[in-house]
Amino acid sequence: MTGTAGTWRVGILFSRSGITSVTESEHFYGTALAIEEINAGGGVLGRQIEPITYDPGSDPEAFRSLARRLLTEDDVNVIFGCSMSGSRKAVLPIVERYNGLLWYPSIYEGFEYSENVLYTGATLNQNTFALADFILQRYGPRVFMAGSDYIYPHESNRVMRDLLECKGGTIVEEQYVPLDADERRMRRLMADIEKAAPDAVFSTVIGRSAQILYRLYAEAGIDRTRRPIASLTLAEGEIRVIGAEHCTGHVLAAPYLASVDSGENLRRRARPPVRRPDDRDHVVADGLYAGPPVRPRAGKGRNPRHLSPRTGSARGRLCVAGGTHDVRPDVAVFLVEHH
Repeated sequence: MTGTAGTWRVGILFSRSGITSVTESEHFYGTALAIEEINAGGGVLGRQIEPITYDPGSDPEAFRSLARRLLTEDDVNVIFGCSMSGSRKAVLPIVERYNGLLWYPSIYEGFEYSENVLYTGATLNQNTFALADFILQRYGPRVFMAGSDYIYPHESNRVMRDLLECKGGTIVEEQYVPLDADERRMRRLMADIEKAAPDAVFSTVIGRSAQILYRLYAEAGIDRTRRPIASLTLAEGEIRVIGAEHCTGHVLAAPYLASVDSGENLRRRARPPVRRPDDRDHVVADGLYAGPPVRPRAGKGRNPRHLSPRTGSARGRLCVAGGTHDVRPDVAVFLVEHH
């Protein structure tokens, strides 16, 4: 990290507008929470962290140009940013060229390595394996795959297909929609889902299109307790936007869930809220907040440019109808309930 006298400058590059504004705003506020706590605790080596923030508007080209601006004009060499694999891919050559460091907090598809990126989110072996087992055991073998048309859905669907088929599952159809798919396009997808009548829909549709899909699914009157949407990409904040009544019965697999009443979650809820539009916890925000455990070691006399992150999470729990059951470590499968 670099900065003016007395501060460390870091870049924050998350969209607060555009098609992925809900989840990326959660990333933004999770980062803000971590920075506020670090600064309140004395900063890093006695210096406060000074965030330089931009809103790329969910546009990969804007991510690329703003990353270049941070690294070449704003005296920054550490960036916390990108919520989609597409934006990460857009930023990666810039970060590598200028030898910056990107903290990428989102779930990601794997199959990539860079010495200039710290991947703190779950990879497919940490969420997809558990979800595949859960779908087959609880709902049945016939699965419809729906995704947004970019790298993460294609790669996660490829892995999910292999997992399901090797265990006797069948992919009845695999379909992709544009990132900015409107209601008309999503209604065509929904019609295809109804025609195929799968046991479950594995969805990696993101952003506003995902919000439309869940509302249309509810409108179709499908029994979600028997034929749900199972997702890796739905954020808890999006459930609030869609309406919990439209999400009841659907399934979400994630390495961290703010809705689980664990001891750590209860402690977080007791803290004063970071400045953000509401005071609720968010799966994405707190997933980012919990990802790099640099905070408790930040003032220990080590060069912050070379702090080595550790990753880890509590053992996963399966939350069904108010009960909890052990599942695969490092993942939780969450059955959405509405009270």
